[in-house]
Amino acid sequence: MSTYVVPGHVLCVLQKGEYNWDSTEQGLVLGSFYLGYIVTQLPGGWYAEKHGGKWLFGLGVLGTSMLSLLLPLSAMAGLPALVTLRILQGLAEREDKCRCGQGVTFPAMFVLLTRWIPVKQRSLQLALTLIGANLGVVIAMPTASALAEQGAGWPSVFYIFGVLGCVWFGAWTLLAFNQPLEHPYISQEELLYLHTSIVDLSTTPKKHPKVPWKAIFSSQPFWALLVTRWVSYWGLYLLISELPLYMTTVLRVSLRQNSLATSLIFSAQCLGMAAAGYLADYLKNNDIISLDSIRKSFEGIALLGSALSLVAIPNSHCEVPQVIALLIAFMTLYGFTAGGSSPTQMDIAPEFAGTITGLASTVGCSSGFLGPLFTGFMTDKKNVFQQTIEEWNFVFYTTAILYLGGAMCFIVAGTSDVQPWAKLRSHSHHILTDDGPETTTTTTTTTYRPLQDLVS
Repeated sequence: MSTYVVPGHVLCVLQKGEYNWDSTEQGLVLGSFYLGYIVTQLPGGWYAEKHGGKWLFGLGVLGTSMLSLLLPLSAMAGLPALVTLRILQGLAEREDKCRCGQGVTFPAMFVLLTRWIPVKQRSLQLALTLIGANLGVVIAMPTASALAEQGAGWPSVFYIFGVLGCVWFGAWTLLAFNQPLEHPYISQEELLYLHTSIVDLSTTPKKHPKVPWKAIFSSQPFWALLVTRWVSYWGLYLLISELPLYMTTVLRVSLRQNSLATSLIFSAQCLGMAAAGYLADYLKNNDIISLDSIRKSFEGIALLGSALSLVAIPNSHCEVPQVIALLIAFMTLYGFTAGGSSPTQMDIAPEFAGTITGLASTVGCSSGFLGPLFTGFMTDKKNVFQQTIEEWNFVFYTTAILYLGGAMCFIVAGTSDVQPWAKLRSHSHHILTDDGPETTTTTTTTTYRPLQDLVS
């Protein structure tokens, strides 16, 4: 039996015994999640912009957790039932890590971040948020293998993680708020700081600005971001979905070794994201280089460095320590997207962060479905243990070429500058001084309440 980690939960696929699925059918099960995930990205972003992200995010996680409780029954009912349930999970949830999203929750998360995180802390705080998904993988892999191997059986994995998700929802409803102005226990000092530090901090408007669809789809930076995110997701989702299979069928490691190696690999991504987020904010806040240069250079490091790591894997001759070291390098370098294209989704249009993230994720996460299918097609064997090194090498080379193209696209055509179509009207920005609030005027999309009203 092999354990596969997919966005937000763990999927156990039996290679021998209870379920005799070939590599194509396994790819369908793994990739079907993203069919549902794609559908709700854009509506989720629009709704979060208009009504806030708290309940959208929370109910998305709750929905997937409850569906996880039903997954063992759907597997017993047959492959069509399991694929259907996986699609429903994609409708509700997000992939984080990755970094990242499932369904409605990923754009909702970005909307919440734009309303709570100052621009000068954006890269690091986004990285820390996305690291949470990676930590889930790190913890879930050895936990799932232990449960499956020690008598509890693979269904217990879904029952335990499903219950934990439901418990988490209870805490979320009590502790999370759409924006600082809604928080009943926020201090006056923190509220004043956030008010002067976040462009998007305001009372919830009665009518959200109309989304400039035509301007968005005619924007070169938006298309560069779209291409780059699709390429980024291709490699990441391929690794998330197919890494345990590769390590079992090609490297022939045991289930326990597989889970521990995968945990180590995703721990490396956490370190890469934290380092990239901190370094990006440090460079920006100290005016060492421009924000646009930071985003492009970090994305270049992430994709070009990851591509080199993938190209080196076929030359390792299946030496397990070397392959694992290269995969650790891949994930560490990929973590630099936390200072590159990931925060750019908020940079270019803070007022429409949900819409931009929804569009980028809708297109990007199609690779989450296509990647496993592509791998299943290239390594198609009725018995997955007959897959060859050459077949997997082709998968690695293809991904490396896509990463090269994505990096060049973002460096040449991308930008982190707020786009003209995202600047809709002026607002008065109040700054607290020794003599009282002073007012300056800048061009953004938000109307602020007077500062003294916030603390009255």
